[in-house]
Amino acid sequence: MIRPLAIVAVSLFALVLWDGALEEAAFELRADRNRVGHLVSKTERDSMQIAGLKVRYADGTSFLFGRKEGLWRCFDFYDAVADFDAIRRLVDGFYLAAAVMHRVEPEELAAFGIGTTETIRVSLVGPNRGTLVAFDVGKKLAGRDATYVRRVGREEVWALEADVRTPLDTSDRTRPPLLEAALIPLAWPGWKSGVERILVDFSTSGYELEKRAVELTLEEVQKGRSPWVWILDPGQDEVPANNLHAQAFDLFLRLIPYLRIVDQAKDQDHEMEPAQVTVTLVPGDGPPLQLTIGRTNGNRPVPVWNPFTGNLYHIDHEVKTLVAPAVELFSQAGDSNPWDAYSRR
Repeated sequence: MIRPLAIVAVSLFALVLWDGALEEAAFELRADRNRVGHLVSKTERDSMQIAGLKVRYADGTSFLFGRKEGLWRCFDFYDAVADFDAIRRLVDGFYLAAAVMHRVEPEELAAFGIGTTETIRVSLVGPNRGTLVAFDVGKKLAGRDATYVRRVGREEVWALEADVRTPLDTSDRTRPPLLEAALIPLAWPGWKSGVERILVDFSTSGYELEKRAVELTLEEVQKGRSPWVWILDPGQDEVPANNLHAQAFDLFLRLIPYLRIVDQAKDQDHEMEPAQVTVTLVPGDGPPLQLTIGRTNGNRPVPVWNPFTGNLYHIDHEVKTLVAPAVELFSQAGDSNPWDAYSRR
């Protein structure tokens, strides 16, 4: 009886060793297929001088972004001002976010959104606009800020711990991604020092708002009182403005939504001269910015020229009345806020 038991024990020991070897081999295979790392090595990052990026969709539409006159712009869309912070976050996602590598067969790529009509290619370009590195952006992982990405020229697919698809995923191919969302972009230097005066000039009348700092007691600060007041038509006949409305107007000017950016040379349906109204923003430091609002017929979009961006915008009629509101909104009491809906967006 001892001998058969010894044989069984040896067999069981061999099975345990074999099972352990299988587990170790499976672990090594999983580690090879799911290696954690980065899409671009630190050595590569240090050697790359990024001067721009190109976004190309599967239908062939592409947009090139780069710096011009100190601002990031889209060269393929009237040099419209781009959102530098959005571009920086996108590049940081490709460069710095951790990623899990998946070795996949060619027939498996479509399951990751790679090599399909939903794939978006992002190329980082150098000073001579040559490609430094390119990525194929696939599907976003469900419920996570992560994206499947394949580095062009390589076989493996990476699950990147960054959402690099949402900023690029637009169904409107007539308008590029990564643009500044407001008519007066955050890149305008006047926002840094703050707007101190606003002048609204209609063809036959106009008014001015001026912001003035006030000294507050500790109790007033604790109660949340505003550290400034707005004055309507400063000077000999000045009067306090409706502070709620003036502050809401000041905030709205940072958020002015637009319908589209258009080619000024081809926009023959609107009259820019003489202007219907001008709105001038005077910052605490730097030159003022004057928006010129043109004329239009019926309910057609209203043209607005922004000399800082060098672009002609279209806004709708409701937005136009909020960009150039009637003086009564500031000269009368009341707590209704016509800008509230836009400020909450």
